[in-house]
Amino acid sequence: MSMFFQTSKRAIERYITAMNAHDVEGMLAFVAPHACFVDSQGDAISGVNVLAKVMRRFFEIEPRFRLIPTEIAEFRGAVLIRGSVEADDPDLLHDSLWRTRVEHQRLVFWQSFADGKAAPIARSLAPRDHFRPPVQT
Repeated sequence: MSMFFQTSKRAIERYITAMNAHDVEGMLAFVAPHACFVDSQGDAISGVNVLAKVMRRFFEIEPRFRLIPTEIAEFRGAVLIRGSVEADDPDLLHDSLWRTRVEHQRLVFWQSFADGKAAPIARSLAPRDHFRPPVQT
């Protein structure tokens, strides 16, 4: 495994650990200021301030949310995560894939792919002036 992958994987694992602890400030320590997050509907938000607002609101709504990674691999410069989610909302309970990119040990891109009916998290929780339309993948 490449040094780039090992470094990126560690940053992502730390981000997931902070996410599972609902530690928004801990999550932000591993996020680049210009990072883009895309939900399973293809809706996007950008920037750490918006992410902080969205995640605080999300954790209020979903106090049992946890991302459970089962496999982390590198593919063409991206770090791919396979896993599942624990949550109260049945629309969130599914096996998922996430595609991420890390630069300088900080997340710059995170995209969710989910089986079945996916919740429109970015559209629902992002402030209107920070919401971006779906991205093409």
